[in-house]
Amino acid sequence: MSAPVVFGDPKKWSKSTLTYAFENFPKSVSNNDARAAVQYAFNQWSTIIPKTFKEISWDSLKPADFKFSFEDGKTGASSDGHITENNEIEWKRYKIGENMDLHKLDITRNFMAGIYTIFVWANVIQKDTILLSDNFDSNERYVLPKLSKKD
Repeated sequence: MSAPVVFGDPKKWSKSTLTYAFENFPKSVSNNDARAAVQYAFNQWSTIIPKTFKEISWDSLKPADFKFSFEDGKTGASSDGHITENNEIEWKRYKIGENMDLHKLDITRNFMAGIYTIFVWANVIQKDTILLSDNFDSNERYVLPKLSKKD
């Protein structure tokens, strides 16, 4: 059986503390709300995998493990941990119980999903072993998304 393919530097992902940084922030959400959303996302991830996460300043010479940026017309994730979100999208950090707005995407859940993609590519987790809950209840009111391991 061949070894699993790991994207990026395997040593990077084996550290107990992973860092993250913002290159820039979305137009539609305050810097504080973007930070709070990604902190919540990483707090959820720390319940699934034995890692801690620390925000550092953006530095292209000493890059963070996870890098977040917002660019017009671009969305994606790369094997080096860079998550790019489309700055033309109307992002929102919802409050618990708030009604869903079909024109505004939940930035918290989106960060959680982007981190999932990187962890699968880096072979930190196996694909389809983690569940990301819905972020709206049956009455279309916001609930915080949660991560859980599949049985």
